[in-house]
This record gives sequence, structure tokens and C-alpha cells, in this order.
Amino acid sequence: MNNQILLKEGTWKAYGNYYDEKLNNIDLVLDLEIVKEGECYRLSKISTLLLENSVEIYSDFIIEPLLDKDFTQIEEDNELLGKLKGKLTIINDSFILNYSSEYENYSGTEVYNFKDNLLYSVKGLLYKDDIKVSSWFVKIK
Repeated sequence: MNNQILLKEGTWKAYGNYYDEKLNNIDLVLDLEIVKEGECYRLSKISTLLLENSVEIYSDFIIEPLLDKDFTQIEEDNELLGKLKGKLTIINDSFILNYSSEYENYSGTEVYNFKDNLLYSVKGLLYKDDIKVSSWFVKIK
């Protein structure tokens, strides 16, 4: 698969579940947008936890050009976790983000699955030190 096809501009809305460190199941809505900015891409996310008083979490990944490779560097500004750095790797019809925070002991992974060149689902998890803070799964509807 052409690596660039997975990084094409678009917007998506996905629905699923978020699990906190106590495995409480919370409904989740994820708004995603991929925009090309010069040679880089910006992956913007709004994660809305559907609680009595809904909580929105904003994050912005900057994805550097792939340059004929199947991986590249990423940086994220996350309103809760601060600056995150890591890699985006493309494997077949998925891209995987691995990242860690600069000043805290947070690390995480997100897997974006595509079907027929369209975003289909996203899975992720977040750790602080050796403790799982959260995990989530959403499907595009």
C-alpha cells in the first residue's frame, strides 16, 4: 500500500468506549482531522468523554514527511500531558503512533486501522510509569 494514502486529508467522527485506570467504561466520541501543512501533516483530535459533565481532551500531532520510509517522527501538544514525542510507523493498512512525554513518565500507543483506504477504527492506551491510565477503542460510523 502507498504510505501516503494513509496520510490524506479528511475529517472523521468515531464512537466507542474509554476505560480509565479502574476499568470504568465511559462512552467516547472522537473527532479527527488530518490536514497537510507544507511538507508535514497535522492530526488534530478532540476526545469527548460522555459523562454527566462531558470532558473534552484536545491534542495535535505534527507528523513529519515519510521520505520513502515506513516511519517518521511525530510531536504532539496535548493539553493534559504536555509535549509528547515519538514515531509513526505504517504497517500494511494501519499506522501506529508510539510516544512518550518530555517531562512526565507518560507513554502511549495508538493504532489507526484503514479499510479500503478509509479510516475504520482507532485503538489506544496510555501509561504513566508502569500503571495503565486509560485505553480506548472507537469505530468510524
